[in-house]
Amino acid sequence: YGLALVEDLKRALGDDVSQGTIYPLLNRLRRHGWLRFRWEQSREGHPRKYYSLTLDGARQLGHMLALWEEVSACIRDLVTLAPTSSGLRK
Repeated sequence: YGLALVEDLKRALGDDVSQGTIYPLLNRLRRHGWLRFRWEQSREGHPRKYYSLTLDGARQLGHMLALWEEVSACIRDLVTLAPTSSGLRK
């Protein structure tokens, strides 16, 4: 659910992540048809909105991961070719 995503991202990325960042993003992904949600009653009494990927969302994720791999490979190549502080290349 949304608050758990915020907490996980804060642990991974630091305190700059906020609900004001995550919830608009989740809504945008839902409007694109890449996420769906369901309401579920919690033990604390208030319902929670749980998100999951749609089939289109899973396809989009696969596409984005493939693009990330291409970008990462290009960056690795650039770093490998960059001169070091001693003037020698790796």
